[in-house]
Amino acid sequence: MSTDIYRRLLNLLPAQPLQVGTIDAIYPDGSARVLLLGGAGEVRVLNPAGLAQGVRCFVRGDSIVGSAPALAYEEGEI
Repeated sequence: MSTDIYRRLLNLLPAQPLQVGTIDAIYPDGSARVLLLGGAGEVRVLNPAGLAQGVRCFVRGDSIVGSAPALAYEEGEI
C-alpha cells in the first residue's frame, strides 16, 4: 500500500469530470450536441438515455449519463 497521501487522493477522484450542460441538437446517429454551462464550450456525445433537445443533462467523458435538475448557474471565486 502506498504511503504517498497525494497519490492516494488522486486515486479517489474520477478519471473524467462530471459536467452539466443543455442538449442543443439531436443527430440521426443517436448522438447529441451539448452546450456546457458557464461557457465551457460544446461537446458532441452519445445519448443512450434518448433525452430530448433542451433538456439539462450530466455528461461524463463521451456520453450523457442522465438528466440534471434545471437550477440557476452560479460561479464563485475563491
